[in-house]
Amino acid sequence: MKILYACMKYDYGDPKRGLGYEYYNFYLTFKKMGLEIVEFDCMSILNKIGRKKMNLLLWDTVQNEQPDLLICALMRDEFDPAVIRKISKETNTTTYNWFSDDHWRYDRFSRHWAPMFNWVSTTDQEAISKYHRDGYQNVIKTQWGFNPDIYKAQDTPYQYDVTFVGQVHSNRKSIINTLKKNGIQITCFGADWPNGRIDQEEMIAVFNQSRINLNLNNSSTNKWYRFWKKDRDQIKGRNFEVPGSGGFLLTGNADNLEKYFVPGKEIGLYASEDQLTERIKYYLENESEREAIKTAGYRRSQEEHSYSRRFEVIFNTIFSNPVF
Repeated sequence: MKILYACMKYDYGDPKRGLGYEYYNFYLTFKKMGLEIVEFDCMSILNKIGRKKMNLLLWDTVQNEQPDLLICALMRDEFDPAVIRKISKETNTTTYNWFSDDHWRYDRFSRHWAPMFNWVSTTDQEAISKYHRDGYQNVIKTQWGFNPDIYKAQDTPYQYDVTFVGQVHSNRKSIINTLKKNGIQITCFGADWPNGRIDQEEMIAVFNQSRINLNLNNSSTNKWYRFWKKDRDQIKGRNFEVPGSGGFLLTGNADNLEKYFVPGKEIGLYASEDQLTERIKYYLENESEREAIKTAGYRRSQEEHSYSRRFEVIFNTIFSNPVF
């Protein structure tokens, strides 16, 4: 299968931020799967020649390469919907987009873009009925995952009791300050924290060097998420990256999280900010239980949550004859 891979290469399209999530998890997974890939770094091309010329180049690339599948992961309106629709309807290339924030962005974004593509996927179970309601049937329920060739367990000693890797958003600083006032030794990494951003390799090392890796609910990260849908926190990549790297994950609950990990057996779970300090102290004091949960979470991740497994299902759904 020949893929035209039209996703961002760099984090948020900025080379200064280093390689991005899609590159580490999607692109490298496709390479490992043995697929023929034509790389089309949409955001770098857009920044160089502009949106109009980038979209014309996309059309020309489809004509010249004649790929079986065009893969996109829209961040915003980087593509011209008319060009995507034309590829979908007038060529032999099947078009597909990975939608990532349908919990809060479906109504104002995804529902307008989905008809441009032959197939789309969503990580939000409740969005399936919305797509169907709006007349779009070719939607696949999938979930975030991790690339086991990148996120690996390391045999290293612990250096931190508790860590958090992520940007300073909304009430995150308040939560961290409360933990410190309650005697929790927590070290934070990411933009606007004193330790600053760390690269991919350093982040995976932190996952392994931490007794507890804290994941704060997504509702604290985006004001639009809070505005559009206040009652559901969504699963994100960190829920799989930490256990997939061999680290212990303590996370707030998220929509359908129990379908992917057993709370208290494969990951740690806290029900509220008030309970967070108690859960941290409990798992720091009960090392054998914490280590057993960490091992079980790692095993579950390796068996079920790699991106190669995610995309095997997606590709076999899109094409009538199974690819894998």
